[in-house]
Amino acid sequence: MIESIDLDSQNTSFSIGGSGNIAILERTNELAGTLSVVGNVDAELSSQALWFFWNHQRDALVWMEQAGETINLQTWDLASGETVAIGEGQLSRYWLQTYLQFFDQYSLSHSWWSPDGSSFLFFGTIGDRSGVWLLDTGGQGDPTFLIEGSEAAFDPR
Repeated sequence: MIESIDLDSQNTSFSIGGSGNIAILERTNELAGTLSVVGNVDAELSSQALWFFWNHQRDALVWMEQAGETINLQTWDLASGETVAIGEGQLSRYWLQTYLQFFDQYSLSHSWWSPDGSSFLFFGTIGDRSGVWLLDTGGQGDPTFLIEGSEAAFDPR
């Protein structure tokens, strides 16, 4: 059981995963910060994370890291401790303006993980094509372009 967590930053977001672990993002600059998980497992996952989303069915986490002009998306599986790169690209302007600063609230109302946890939706540009993309969370397949646009979600049922 977690009794207390020391948070050095006033710009902190957190969310509880399916097994009671807590993901914490402490922003160290205007956009990015340190992403850690505490609870049954303690791990520091990234020092340049922009946001994260739990997958409660698989007890996995996806997050985005700033990497110069592009971003990298990664997943972390709690059971195996394995981190997998699942894609890279540029976020859409709409996503940056609408979702980024309130990602922790949107993670409660929007389902960007597929119901079985095998895929994650990405909104932005990969290569020279912009729109909605489907990323394989196991890192095995190439990104699949779905449609031009800036929003999509899975039906959680």
